[in-house]
Amino acid sequence: MDENEIPALGRPFELGMLYDIRTNNIITNRRIWEEKSIKLHTVSQPQPQCDFDFTTEDTISAKTSFLDINADLKLSVLFGLVGVNGSAKYLENHRRFTRQSRVSLKYRCRTHFKELEIKTIMSERQVDRSALNYGTASHIVSGILYGIDAIFIFDRNATDDEDERQIHKKLEAMVKFLPKTSVASNIDEGKLLNDVKFTYHGDIPLDCEPTSFEEAVNIYKTLPSKIGHKGENCVPMTVWLYPLHKLTGKTLTLNRHLLDVTVVNQIQDRLENIQILRMKCNDLASRPTCEYDESYRQKIVEVRTIVDKSERELKTRLSKTVTAVTSIDLVKQNVEDILKEFKKSTISYENLDKNLSEMRTVINVLDTCVRKIQPVTKDIPFKLPPKENFFGDLREDESRSTTAEQRKQKLRSNIRSLRKPVKEDIDMFILKYSETEKTNIKQSNVERDDDFEHSISVRPSKPSIIRSFKDMIHIALQLPRNVTGDYLYEVSYRCVDDVVWKIFRTETTGIKKSLGPFLKCNTDYVFRVRRNCNGVLGEYSEISDVIKTEYCSCKNCDVWCWFIFTM
Repeated sequence: MDENEIPALGRPFELGMLYDIRTNNIITNRRIWEEKSIKLHTVSQPQPQCDFDFTTEDTISAKTSFLDINADLKLSVLFGLVGVNGSAKYLENHRRFTRQSRVSLKYRCRTHFKELEIKTIMSERQVDRSALNYGTASHIVSGILYGIDAIFIFDRNATDDEDERQIHKKLEAMVKFLPKTSVASNIDEGKLLNDVKFTYHGDIPLDCEPTSFEEAVNIYKTLPSKIGHKGENCVPMTVWLYPLHKLTGKTLTLNRHLLDVTVVNQIQDRLENIQILRMKCNDLASRPTCEYDESYRQKIVEVRTIVDKSERELKTRLSKTVTAVTSIDLVKQNVEDILKEFKKSTISYENLDKNLSEMRTVINVLDTCVRKIQPVTKDIPFKLPPKENFFGDLREDESRSTTAEQRKQKLRSNIRSLRKPVKEDIDMFILKYSETEKTNIKQSNVERDDDFEHSISVRPSKPSIIRSFKDMIHIALQLPRNVTGDYLYEVSYRCVDDVVWKIFRTETTGIKKSLGPFLKCNTDYVFRVRRNCNGVLGEYSEISDVIKTEYCSCKNCDVWCWFIFTM
């Protein structure tokens, strides 16, 4: 068996490490030789090479080929058995919509190669035999090629009025110019540039995340200077593995390494179909009907949940099958049986795609109606009528006549019976006409604070950001002036690209600060708030402007959110 060459995918490889090619995992707690001996028998030589490449495809096959991933390692990545970092995070970034044009540019730089002289170091006989015979190890890391990869992703969503092919061609031409010259001298498509979204996945962290095409161009030009004069900022890019059995004389039985490419492609195609279903769900969720009608939006969310569940189940079953210690022929047969079973199930791609097609037909018809609905542009004054005398009568001293007491009890009974339906009607009215940002609902002030149970809560103001830190943001929620005491508020938040709102409940107590939920760094969020009065929910505030958490190079940091209540 010859040496194996695999991509590092952001994993922390070092010379002399043990590796299990059957599971594609690094064994970090065992070494055959001491670190001093490894450094003594390491040879380093420069191999400078820099180039760039780009792709307009976003399929699993195109991405793995873009990063030089072979069929065997591809399965480990697809099933989540191998953690990826740095530029390899590109594998987890997928298009969200079917009419989303994407062009990915890869800047590739290689600096030097380090090799472990295994034959020389073995001649010294300074070997840890227990590590050499370690059961799960199959190879030794014998060579590492260092460098960096930086992948720039450019996305542009085409509207219904735009030609998707033309948008894609313009975006492709724009990205081709990026490594060669400046934007201003070659690209005059200002509108196209403004609507392009940019994402970076690289082995060198950036000082700040670029938000425009021009910033991406500037970052691209500074990448060579970030590598270091001697390549000190480079990371392992390609790894060579020396078979352990050549040192021990023992034979090694491999399963997944011999898995047929055809079977791998079948698994890949099935997972690709699931990704297509996910994009179609997002397409429908962004339609005017789903934005207008909560019931249709909820149906799309339910289908999306089923799609995600089917993907998890398929990956779980396939990963257990391909990692099983059995004959390769049996593995192939079991994989084919699982794929056939899923194809016949109710959550198959064919059945789910058919359901989405039927929903799309209905939504397309409803869209034509929803687009004709004129937005409410007038302020609708809503003023409560003056309080009747019986309100005051209910607060009179109890030393009244029997007739007055009977009349009071009757009025109380009438009020209790009418309060709930009237409140529901008012809430329905407020909710219906507050869905558009151009609608304002005005309410007259309440004369007495103790008439709280006969009043309607005022709509909260729009949340706004006060300040932002690396791991914390402060958001202001202004309370109505006539609100006193401590009350429960329900704050909803979501990512800009998500459909489903997450809910966080807080009280205006103490110094009127309440610790909010965990957010993710470098993410766009929107917020809204409404009052919860004894289980009766008020109307939502206006949706806040987009609030972006601070950029962090690790891209997985949690951000604390504080809600500050002001009057």
